[in-house]
Amino acid sequence: MHSEEPTVNKMAFSGIDLVRYGRLIQFAGRLSRLFSDNKTPLIDYRFVEKAFVAVARARDLSRKDISYDAAMANRAGVGVKTFGFNLNTGSKIEKVAEFTKDAKNGAFAGLPPEAIAMVVSDLRNARLNSDAAEVGISLDASFYHCLLRVPGGVAVHEERMLSIDENSIVPLAKNGKPMSRFPTGDHDHVRFSDGKKEYTFNRSKNTLMQRFSTGSGSTSEKIPLSIQENIWDLLLGGELDGVFGVA
Repeated sequence: MHSEEPTVNKMAFSGIDLVRYGRLIQFAGRLSRLFSDNKTPLIDYRFVEKAFVAVARARDLSRKDISYDAAMANRAGVGVKTFGFNLNTGSKIEKVAEFTKDAKNGAFAGLPPEAIAMVVSDLRNARLNSDAAEVGISLDASFYHCLLRVPGGVAVHEERMLSIDENSIVPLAKNGKPMSRFPTGDHDHVRFSDGKKEYTFNRSKNTLMQRFSTGSGSTSEKIPLSIQENIWDLLLGGELDGVFGVA
């Protein structure tokens, strides 16, 4: 079950040892056929959180339902994410916060898109700061650690976790280009940027999404990963009894 080792040894923000981390991810990725037939490995996000905590020797916050999944020794908070990714396009929108409770309390009721962008930004910033204070984290040092699942392997991407600059908000079109004003009418998505990050608020799901891009932060080289194609035959034939303790 030998796999190639990662060729990039450290990540910029976490300093995580990618060789050790990569071995854990490669092991989990080999089991992908238990869950999926896709060429892209399927690795559970909970496993990624635990693997990061173990290798980074971080404090595990993943069960607290807050903005941070881990805390580093230097008080940096870490949002650990895993998602399928296209290295050719180089970016993807992913959920970073949910405001269902606020929506039920009427926080967005009847508001035009411009006002929604301001309200959701204020709520996002307040949550980042309150969560940081609760667990003793420095928001200024915080970052996202993302496991990018790609065909034949994974890559690791890290970028700063930032509060939204409410004074610099500009509306965006669907293609990401700036607009002179927010579109009128009842649109399901409110897209905007603060000049540092791009955001989309999904009004029907009350979720805030952020664009993660390999054009910023730090991205490792692709870590090759071999999927065990005949995993079911091996399990049913008892060939993995000694490895997994199958009776």
